[in-house]
Amino acid sequence: MLIGLVMAFGFHLFKNYNSQTRTLELFGTTLQLGENEGAEHGVEQGDDHDHGDNDAGDE
Repeated sequence: MLIGLVMAFGFHLFKNYNSQTRTLELFGTTLQLGENEGAEHGVEQGDDHDHGDNDAGDE
């Protein structure tokens, strides 16, 4: 019986995982398992070059 429950839970995880967005629907909650590179990547690059007070060579 325990093996059956573990297999059912594993199937539930496999069925509700979205590899394109790297999210997992788990009992009504969406879990973000990977980085959202599209939104954060542009912000990080812009922040690195907009603020020169941390880098001594960028003056």
